[in-house]
Amino acid sequence: MTAVRGRRLLLRRMKSQRDNHHPTPIPPTVSNYLVTFLRMITSAQIRGNPNDFEPFLMHPDTGEKMGSKEFCESLVEVLGKEAGEQSVPFSLLLNLD
Repeated sequence: MTAVRGRRLLLRRMKSQRDNHHPTPIPPTVSNYLVTFLRMITSAQIRGNPNDFEPFLMHPDTGEKMGSKEFCESLVEVLGKEAGEQSVPFSLLLNLD
């Protein structure tokens, strides 16, 4: 599925939900696309601002500190792996003050 087609399908579903006031299930292909997109955005933000994030980047099993590159490659960008609860404050990812 192309990015444009996935975005159009998502927008149609969102409009349908708004117009009909009941949720419309999102097909797995669109869901997978959105998760992948959000993972890549998260990785770009962490890699682009390593000084903001590295104090919070720890391996979820061992608790060892990780560098931004290693963290993104092993935990954020890995597709088909449960993201779980990462130690990154989402307010930093979204630039919220």
